[in-house]
Amino acid sequence: MTGKNYYKKILTDSDFNKVTSAQSALESSDNSALAVTTAYIVAPVLFDYVNWVICKAVQQGVKRLFFLARDGFILYKIALLIKDKRNIDIDCRFLYISRYASRIPLYGLLGNACWDIICEKKKRTTLRTVLRNITLVPEEQDFLISLLGNDLTFSPDEPLDIEKLSKLKDDFRRNQKIMDFINQRSEETRKLILLYLEQEGVLDTIDSAFVDVGWRGTIQSSLNKLTGKTFLGFYFGLYETDVFGLDICNACSYLFSSINESSFVRHSFNNSLFEVFCAAPYGMTTGYKEADGEIIPVFEHEYNKNASNWNLNGQIQTILAYTEAYLEANPMSSPDKKMTERLLRKIMEKPSFEEANLYGDFLFSDETDEELLVRLAPPFDARTIVYRSFVPNKLWHKLFAMFRIPVKDTDTFWMQGSLARSKTLKILRAWYRFYNYYHTFRKYLKKEN
Repeated sequence: MTGKNYYKKILTDSDFNKVTSAQSALESSDNSALAVTTAYIVAPVLFDYVNWVICKAVQQGVKRLFFLARDGFILYKIALLIKDKRNIDIDCRFLYISRYASRIPLYGLLGNACWDIICEKKKRTTLRTVLRNITLVPEEQDFLISLLGNDLTFSPDEPLDIEKLSKLKDDFRRNQKIMDFINQRSEETRKLILLYLEQEGVLDTIDSAFVDVGWRGTIQSSLNKLTGKTFLGFYFGLYETDVFGLDICNACSYLFSSINESSFVRHSFNNSLFEVFCAAPYGMTTGYKEADGEIIPVFEHEYNKNASNWNLNGQIQTILAYTEAYLEANPMSSPDKKMTERLLRKIMEKPSFEEANLYGDFLFSDETDEELLVRLAPPFDARTIVYRSFVPNKLWHKLFAMFRIPVKDTDTFWMQGSLARSKTLKILRAWYRFYNYYHTFRKYLKKEN
């Protein structure tokens, strides 16, 4: 069964109106591969999640929903259509926020514990990337580097392993001038974010909740700490709820949580690909400023770089077209999580070559400040697969180095997509899938024990 027919069957099993709504959405699109995938997978999944959020909010007496930028942008648009069609008395608002914009105001309240957040290990960690968790201004980064003085034993752009990162964290903790800089910056930004939250109604005495995709609830935990309130949060999924000692306290998840994982989530759910489904057309919020008597967000870039070269606006339009069509056909539908898991399992575990190419070229970053944008899933070649997965890894790495075999150890945020794009032998691709499943399962067993 071809991909499109398979997705049609899943939608038909759930509600035939979803198939006709997808077809209707395609009539107003360019009928490209992106439009087809959006209409038959992305739109039904996002609609179902927002439908679940609104149903849960009504049940729990929530009167106001704050959809968090940027992943919440399309969810907010869907929610407005649902509440208007059903005439639901719930106030939906959009909050310009980011992990970056909510963490810097927090540093001064955490004391030395802030270094656990600032020095969090990432795929690519250097002194420069660490400092970007404090300031995005290069001149201010250079100033902080100068304050380290003789404690600095590596270059700003040198990759840092765990040992070097731990030493850097200790150097930061002992440097009062750097701590003074952080406390001052934290206090300045805290005043502005609290004014923004007050302006947008977050501090009002009304039953309200945040809505986001996931995956650790860091923005909610930051806002809990900043405001002294305990907010309710709705999430597509949560891997954990206690990050850097900041428990989000009160959260509901749609598909999975840290205590309720299916085998699909454990092995194949890809949060990076899911974030592409929810991509917004503007840049990351880096902070706030006062202008004409109000507090407005400041963006790192005015537009998302994918808006023009990836047809992001086309994805958004198709999602909204599907939502309008489905609400006309079945305005009072119930959520169907089984449909969601079946649709996502197919594209995340076994994408077609066309699907992998389509989403694999999306420019993506998992950094808090989005400094490094790379393709979501670049294709793997045979050497990359052998280099990354054949046991024991270190032996193969030494052999490649000994015989000077060139290899590009390609990073990917969606392994199954990279494999689907590769033109290597099927046996190699099958081996790499097994290798990753095996290591994921081992990590799960360790977590359970």
